[in-house]
Amino acid sequence: EERQILPQWAVSKTVEWRKLVKEGDPRPVFGCNWCGPKIRTGYEGPLLVKSDLCPTCKEFEKEGYYMKMTAGGSKKTFCLGNETVWWSNQAYLMGTTDKVAESNSQKA
Repeated sequence: EERQILPQWAVSKTVEWRKLVKEGDPRPVFGCNWCGPKIRTGYEGPLLVKSDLCPTCKEFEKEGYYMKMTAGGSKKTFCLGNETVWWSNQAYLMGTTDKVAESNSQKA
């Protein structure tokens, strides 16, 4: 498999957000619309996902979670039903990492 070279700003933000999740949680994934850092306008380089969501975030979507932008379009919120559960990407990562890490440790 060919290794993709990501821009430094993407690596820096991903490394920074990696501190928000527990061992066993593979997120954040650069290019994932939910857990990945924002992609800069005009960036056309490689992404680490083949669709909008990484496999981990797809599982949360299957459980009924969804992401929407705030009215001003500047911030992502994560909802379940009519309730907003998390108010940012970082809060979403921190709020779901226990479940992801536990699930992945049981698979190992």
